[in-house]
Amino acid sequence: MAANTCGWCNHRTHMAFVKGTYYSARDGQFDFHNAAYQCINCERYSVAYWQHLYYEPDPSEGRFVGDGGGPVPPDCAVWNPPAGARKEFPDVPDHLGAVASEAHLCRATGALRGSVILARSVIEGVAKHLGCDEWGIQAKITWLREQQHIRPKTFEAANALRLAGNDIAHADPGESVTAEECDELLVLMAVVLDEALESDVRLARVKEAREARTGK
Repeated sequence: MAANTCGWCNHRTHMAFVKGTYYSARDGQFDFHNAAYQCINCERYSVAYWQHLYYEPDPSEGRFVGDGGGPVPPDCAVWNPPAGARKEFPDVPDHLGAVASEAHLCRATGALRGSVILARSVIEGVAKHLGCDEWGIQAKITWLREQQHIRPKTFEAANALRLAGNDIAHADPGESVTAEECDELLVLMAVVLDEALESDVRLARVKEAREARTGK
């Protein structure tokens, strides 16, 4: 079995070999591998792809060892879906959670610009969901602050994400953000979601649990 972080359930677990193919490049320089694995935690399937130099010093590493055990992909293997591709937001409305999850999926697959644009749209969607009918995302973020849905620091975070999205939307072809910037912007998106929506849901859940336990 191969050990990997499942791109579906995000658990570090064993991936059971299902089926794979193996072939050599025409120039004889590389061996290419494709293999399907099943996560023993969530039972969903992932595909791994990797290549090795044809004359590999250790031919046992990353090679097929039969259908019973299957190959163990090396660290350079590319998994689909990749680790971190799935992030759920159960405490926000479904239509917003789906977009936020898609922003993380874009990040995991290297679509950094798409990730930031989607994160920006989540901020605008939060304001709409809470009843804002102002035009434009800047006005919507200001409304969130004025209605005390977010604190001053979170207001700044939302505006930073707005500006990053604007930069990408109007950038020249080829311009993008770095992976590190994208990660930071996704954190800012999460901060806004938490403060404007998720914290209220969690608080209600805690109060309900205490009331059920104590009767008051």
